[in-house]
Amino acid sequence: MNRAKYERIFKENYPEIVVENFIYLKESYDYITFEVNRLIIIKFSTTEIEGNIPFEIDLLSKLKGQLQIATPILNYNYKPGSDCKFIGYEKIHGGHFDHRNEKNINENLFILSKFLRDISLLKNPDYQNEEFVTKWKKGCNHQVNGIRLKAFKTIPSPYKKEVEKIIEENHHKIIDDDFTPKLIHSDLKPEHLICNSENVVVGIIDWADARFGDITYEYARILIEFGIDFYKKLLTKNAAKLSIIDVNRIAYYSILISFNSILNEINYRNDNIPGRGLQRLHTSLNTYDEIRKFGIY
Repeated sequence: MNRAKYERIFKENYPEIVVENFIYLKESYDYITFEVNRLIIIKFSTTEIEGNIPFEIDLLSKLKGQLQIATPILNYNYKPGSDCKFIGYEKIHGGHFDHRNEKNINENLFILSKFLRDISLLKNPDYQNEEFVTKWKKGCNHQVNGIRLKAFKTIPSPYKKEVEKIIEENHHKIIDDDFTPKLIHSDLKPEHLICNSENVVVGIIDWADARFGDITYEYARILIEFGIDFYKKLLTKNAAKLSIIDVNRIAYYSILISFNSILNEINYRNDNIPGRGLQRLHTSLNTYDEIRKFGIY
């Protein structure tokens, strides 16, 4: 990781900003993220191709005015053939959201509940396109194939039997069921929620994995990333009316998300010993029946 290189790129593109600190935050297989002066989050593409940054900038520009919580864009820069590909987010001083902190918890639950309602009500004829349903189902089928071909080799035998039973009983029943595609962030986690100094969420960043799909996946992501206690509080605050079909989908997606963590460890870390992914799978299996009963109207 060449921090000096990315700091130089930032300074060249933001000459008006005096850089007091340039802090490494995280990286994945296709981008690396830094925090500048504790006020700006800047994400650089680390691949030769554009990746998802142009998609993200286009999406956020379209969401402006429709979703208040979509963090405003500071700047965008892409020069073909160069290493200068990045997106910057303005940041209210505070940090990433701490979902275990009870301070202003009710306000944050309201903010996230409103976000889930607003994003499900976005009006755009493209959102109803059957193509998105087909893509979503194809992606889920591809993921299950990956689970069976790769992830099953790395998990304890008792888990294999239990997961295979869940897949056999639910996959086609859930995937074959039609739904109205909605825009989903699909990667909601505490580090993607920006809060102010009072721990109040003021923005959601990193929309690179956003897609049109099943809105219940968003709830499953919250369940996995924030834990079952926060998930239950959110549903209660949201007064969400979930059908039996909805909660079954949420529970099933939580299994797929857990396995996705395992697959990421295998594919991008060259490590066949699951860590966080296996922990998530253990939690998902332990709460599977409970999730299928909670929040049904």
